[in-house]
Parts: sequence; C-alpha cells; structure tokens
Amino acid sequence: MVGADAIADALSTNQDIQDIDLNGNGNGHVAVIGVNIQLRNNQNLRTLDLTANGHDDNLLVETEARIRGMTVDCTTIDFRCCRLDDEAMELLCQALVNNKSITTLDLRSNQIGETGAQHLARGLHESTIHKLLLGHNRLGDKGLKHLAGFLASSITLEVLDLSDNDIGEIGMRLLPSLSYKGHCAALDLTGNHIGVAGIRFLGDSGISRSLRILALGNNSIGDDGIISIGSFLWRSELWLLDVQSNGITGKGAFEFTRCLTGNRVIPIFKPCI
Repeated sequence: MVGADAIADALSTNQDIQDIDLNGNGNGHVAVIGVNIQLRNNQNLRTLDLTANGHDDNLLVETEARIRGMTVDCTTIDFRCCRLDDEAMELLCQALVNNKSITTLDLRSNQIGETGAQHLARGLHESTIHKLLLGHNRLGDKGLKHLAGFLASSITLEVLDLSDNDIGEIGMRLLPSLSYKGHCAALDLTGNHIGVAGIRFLGDSGISRSLRILALGNNSIGDDGIISIGSFLWRSELWLLDVQSNGITGKGAFEFTRCLTGNRVIPIFKPCI
C-alpha cells in the first residue's frame, strides 16, 4: 500500500506523466486502485501497462470504471497475462465503448473465449484501434465469427495477432482481414489449425493488397499448402511470409521458390525432411 500511495502522490503532483507501467505486480489491485484514483487529473497519460497482474475482480472493476470515466486521451492499454476471462472482458469492453482514443489494445495470453470475443466486438464498435493483439487465447472459429464484422469494417486496424487461438478452416472463411476488404498490414495466425483447406480458401478469397506481413507458422499446411500459397502469391503485395514448422519438405520449398520469380516476398521456413 505504501508503494501505491507513493505512485498516486506522484501522479497528483506530476501532470506530465505519459506512461504508467505496473507490470508483474501479481494480484496488485491495491496499487492499481491507488494509481487509477489520479488518472482523471492527468491529461497527458498515453500508456497504461497492467501486464501480469493476475485476475482480481477489484482490479478489473476499478480499472474499468476509471478507464470509462477518464477524460485523458490514453492510447495504449496492456492487459497481457492477466488471466482475463469472458466475464472480465464484459467489464473491460464497457470501458472501451466510451474511449475512442485507444489505438493499441494488448490482450495476449489470457482466457478469452467465444463470449469474450462477443463482448470485445461490441466494445470495439466504431473504434479507431490500430493494433489488436489477441494471441494465446481461446477464441476458436466461433469467437472469430463475433469479431468478423469489426474486422471487415475497420479502416484503421493495421496489426492483428490471432496466434494460438484454435482457429481452423471455418475461421479462415470468416476472416475478412485477408480479403480485399481488409486494411491490415500485419497478420499473425501462427499456431492454429488452418491446414491445406484453409490455405486454399485463402487463395480463393484473395489476400488484401495492404497486407505486408503474414505469419502462418505451425499450421500443418505441409507441401500442398506451401505450393498452394505459391500459386496465388503473385497477386499479393506481401513482404514477409512466415511458414515455419509446417512439415514442409525440400520438395515443397523448391516448388514454392519457383513461384517467387519477380516477387519481393521473403519466405521464412525450415524444411522438415
């Protein structure tokens, strides 16, 4: 509590503070509450980092209330590794509705599932978010379905992390950020279950010409998948393609590189012989 008081006092007397980092305080809701009390008075706050602070109802309720009531233009919210579940997302996303200044939202390594994704989609409606990081959660194809509308309509989203979310072929059919409607420049789908069928759907729907970085590592696409990518890569403006740990053999890599003539994309893969 002494540390929390000190931080709160500092915020009350130093109105030019732009970044607050409370990374790794366990269930440190007392500290967060002490700091949040002063947020309304600090008009210059831009970044609030609450990484690895555990799941605590008091922390979430207090933080949600303060963010919702803030008059500052906070642009970055970091809730990595906070064990946020679907219920917690409902609280957080109520705050997002009234804070259109947030451009970076980091929710990686939590427990967000289908219902949480539904809350998030509602919270992000009409937002101007640029970077949405959802890696290592439990969205699945059904969760992604709830986000599809936002992803299709957003004209500001530039970076989207959906790695390790149990997304399969059905999810690929729902992912408009890969279609010609998308504005995303970097998309991470590492560690899902896209498979060859998902890759072929990607080829049929087309990659947005705004997409520059695409990570598809560890998705069991194999030689057939990488060859399929090669067949439609010429239509894209990709700079970097990550296909590591996909069971791609020397033969598949060779056939793929034959398709790179005249294409500036840099492939990253480690053939599995």
